[in-house]
Amino acid sequence: MTAPLCISCYISKMTEIYDMPMKIKNIEKMIQFLGRLVRIILRALNGIVPKRRDLVVFISIPDFTDNSMALFEYMDSLDEDFELVWIVKNPRDDLDIKQYKAYHLPAILKILRAGYIISTHGNL
Repeated sequence: MTAPLCISCYISKMTEIYDMPMKIKNIEKMIQFLGRLVRIILRALNGIVPKRRDLVVFISIPDFTDNSMALFEYMDSLDEDFELVWIVKNPRDDLDIKQYKAYHLPAILKILRAGYIISTHGNL
């Protein structure tokens, strides 16, 4: 014996499929709104959090390369008392450098406290 055909169930499923693009657009709008809200909060915090003039943050999202790396090596060779910190996508254990994973809270806090930020690839 076969299960009876439930017309209302079929129509309900078709309506869900039909409404799917609208739900996706709503989710995209919500994500955009949350992104804007986070940026507003971070900008407000940036104005409040005191800066450390001896903290230099280097941001290179792919890895340790480009002009940021050259400037880091130069600053590291100086006898100045700077705290040099890297923020990257994938921290490496084989380097003797203070590193933080990009977009995580410790990295965000370092950026907020930094007196100087050197960034590549327009990733700020």
